[in-house]
Amino acid sequence: MLGPDGEPLRQPGLFKECKATGWFIAEYGCAQVTMNLTDYEVTPMHVVFDAVTKLAAERGARVTGSEIVGLVPKAAIVQAGTYYLKKQGCTTGVSEKEIVAAAVRSLGLSDVARFEPHKKIIEYQFERSGKLASMSCHDFAAELASSSPAPGGGSVAALSGALAAALCSMVAALTFEKKGTEALRPEMAEVGGRAQALLGELLAAIDADSEAFERVLAAMRLPKATAEEQAARGRAVDVANQGATEIPLSVLARTLPVLELCRAVVERGNPASLSDAAVAGFVAQACALGAFCNVLINLQGIADEGYAERTRQQAEQWLSQALAAGQAQQAMVLEKLRGALAREQ
Repeated sequence: MLGPDGEPLRQPGLFKECKATGWFIAEYGCAQVTMNLTDYEVTPMHVVFDAVTKLAAERGARVTGSEIVGLVPKAAIVQAGTYYLKKQGCTTGVSEKEIVAAAVRSLGLSDVARFEPHKKIIEYQFERSGKLASMSCHDFAAELASSSPAPGGGSVAALSGALAAALCSMVAALTFEKKGTEALRPEMAEVGGRAQALLGELLAAIDADSEAFERVLAAMRLPKATAEEQAARGRAVDVANQGATEIPLSVLARTLPVLELCRAVVERGNPASLSDAAVAGFVAQACALGAFCNVLINLQGIADEGYAERTRQQAEQWLSQALAAGQAQQAMVLEKLRGALAREQ
């Protein structure tokens, strides 16, 4: 229809930042809606998909799948996965892999052609998995048992913290799903989300610790034949040792929020998973102690006495807080487990 000026009349569509058209494909006996979403923050994929599903149902048809041509931002997929998990009454405090899988399943992204996240999501094209963190348990243990000084105790401390965070996430998810715990669902979803974030950071520290140690070795191999070379080598070694100290110090710092999550799942988590919550607390304490020891040994190679003392005091403070939290949780766990056993008898 033309307007008074002879130009086609345009009526705003349902969504902004959405350019779409549709047609019937006789060859396949179905209709197709094709669109460009030029800003997924303004108009998310799941909102448009649900609208198309609703409009199709009103016409006695159904959506049989969808397809993304080209690449898609990770945030857009995570946004959709989070939405559908909430809509389905599931916790969003799960791994990114599970959130992406929920988006793929709910949007029908593999119904037309197989959707492979590592090939279709933009950020996954550039992400580099850590060599150690991506190893199997068997291969990591074998590498650890070799005569190479790295990976060593710092990487194991970081792994311990990651395992503690993972257990907290698991218990939170099991609590979320348990009948009768509906009032705890917001808290458990938050616990799971925080645990997943800490898990990612601690997994990254496994490789970061080993890489920092390699930089120390590289600095120590610098020439020292002249006074100038000795001075340059000394500065390089000091910088490398400070870097090697910062990694376990950051791991130690992260044990505090991990232990907060451990307490939450011990106190209010699914009683059937109390032993899992307990183990999370125990390995979080091991992480704190291991990271603390790695901080101290790296400080021995630092010439800057002011830096060394400030760092030692901070590490002492965080260790004290971690051990106090861990001991309180341990007492709580044993009281609960012994009480439950006594009631059974």
